[in-house]
Formats: sequence, structure tokens, C-alpha cells
Amino acid sequence: GGPVAVVRDQAGRLHAFANACAHRGAKILPDGAGKTPRSGLICPYHAWTYDHTGKLIIAPGMKNSVNFEESEVRLAPLCMEVFHGFIFVNHCESAKPLAECLGDLPEKLPEWFGVDGEAKNMICAGRRTYDVPCNWKLIFENTCETYHTSVVHKGSLGPMKSSPMEPHIGDWDGVRVPTQRSIVPLPTDFEGNNFPLPAFTDKSAFVNIFPSLQINVTWDCLWWMYTVPTGENTSRIEMGFCFPAETTKLDIFPSRLERYMNRWHVAVTEDNEIAMNQTRGLRSTLRRPGRFCELEFGTHNFNNWLLSKVLDNSG
Repeated sequence: GGPVAVVRDQAGRLHAFANACAHRGAKILPDGAGKTPRSGLICPYHAWTYDHTGKLIIAPGMKNSVNFEESEVRLAPLCMEVFHGFIFVNHCESAKPLAECLGDLPEKLPEWFGVDGEAKNMICAGRRTYDVPCNWKLIFENTCETYHTSVVHKGSLGPMKSSPMEPHIGDWDGVRVPTQRSIVPLPTDFEGNNFPLPAFTDKSAFVNIFPSLQINVTWDCLWWMYTVPTGENTSRIEMGFCFPAETTKLDIFPSRLERYMNRWHVAVTEDNEIAMNQTRGLRSTLRRPGRFCELEFGTHNFNNWLLSKVLDNSG
């Protein structure tokens, strides 16, 4: 689909459009978050300038051009919907509504995503990016199961129990992870304290929104991981770590956040290393797919969903 820009206009309304100038196609905004000039979005090539809704407002040197109407030019708009603070953008004009993709997710996990779910009141307190030399599907498959945790994370997270999400509808899947505390802190963090930060539930789950977004939810926070293929065997992982707004105001929050961020880095680094190991092994010409373990139900579900899109072309 190509580069995307999401900006707010002067009234605070969100707009999404292709991040490509309508003149010669140069990329207008750089990657990442930032603030745009109040004067508009200025193309770095020939200074064509657009307002924050994507409409062209300045086109230097074009006043004598035949059949050129500045008011008729704009950046290509994209479909965009917002769900509990998460912005979803789609290049396909005929794509089904986000609500249909999410199905009954709000009903299955109301503590975070219901009408009064805590996710809508959260603040993203930190972000991280990882570039990994492996196919994106290996990374996402890993996030769908806890079978590997007692081996890959034996010195950090340790083993995790899990069970399938009850029957549900939509382009998503979930892994229930029963715990006696927030799933984030390492076992050696905050020993004897099951509530290092205020909890609003006693449940945890890994939520896989297909094809490549995972939102993990637990007692006191959530974190998201978006895996973007950058090549056949290269991927970029974008992560964000979110907490209730009231939690971020606590005096203890900065020191607690440091521990939480360390845990996330440790876990993701270990997962990335095994994905790179797997990439090397998959090069074997003798390799044949093995059987799934019963704890890999989430990976199996993801594979079936992906196959249905490739083989059935069902949209």
C-alpha cells in the first residue's frame, strides 16, 4: 500500500492519506511521530503545500499551467477508523468496516475493550522499534503461543500456562493466560508484591488481530506489537506500552516503568533471537513441517486464517 500519513487538523480531527505528493510522488512527511508546521504539509521536492486535511493550498509556479485547478488536487485519502485510541488505516476502499473485523472482541475482553473499557483511558508511556532479519510470520507465530516460554524464556519469564479464547467471531484470535499477578514484571521483580501498579482486573490475554497486530492485556496495562514486513526475510517490530492515565501520575510510576520496560526488552530480544535461529534452520533443503503441539493452538489458528486468505481469496 505504500507510505501513510495520519495528521490532526486545527480542530483536532484525524485525517489519513497517502504520504506521497500529488505532483511527483515525493514523500512529504518523514517516518515516525512529530508535529507538522501550522502553515501546512510541505513537500521537500518542489514545495507543494497541503493543508492538514490533505487539500493542496500552494503550488509554486503553477499559475500559468493549462487545465490545472489547485482546488481539485489533494493527497489520496485513505479509510481510517479509531478504536479505543488505536488508529486503523486501510488502503482498500472496499474493505469491510473495522467493527466487523473486530467482531465480538469488545464483548470477550470488556475490561479493556468494552464500552467503558480501560484501554480508551490509557496513555502510551513508551515505544520501541526492532529490526529483525527474519520473515514477519515467524515473529507473529511466536506471539501466538506459550509453548516456547519454558525454553526460550527459561531465565526470564519462565513457563506460562495458556488456554484458547472461547468461540468468537471476527478476524482475531486470543490466548488466555491465567496468572496470579500482572504478567509483565519478571518473577524477580517486586517479589512479594503482586500489585506494583494499581490493577483494574485480574485477567490477562494475548490478542492477535490479523494479520500482524498483537495487543497483550493484563492486570494493570497493555502493550501492542505491530510487525511490518520490510522484505522477504526482514521485519520491523513497532511496540507501544500503555497505562491508565491515573497510573502515570503516581510518584512511583517512573521507577516502576523502568522495570516494566526492561522486561519487555528482555522478552522481545529473546523472541527475536529464536526467530533468527529459526530462519537459519528453515534454509535446510531437508526441512519438512512438523506437527503442532496442543499448546500451539494460537499458531495453528493464525496459519489457518492466513491460508484462508491466500487460498480462498475471501478478502
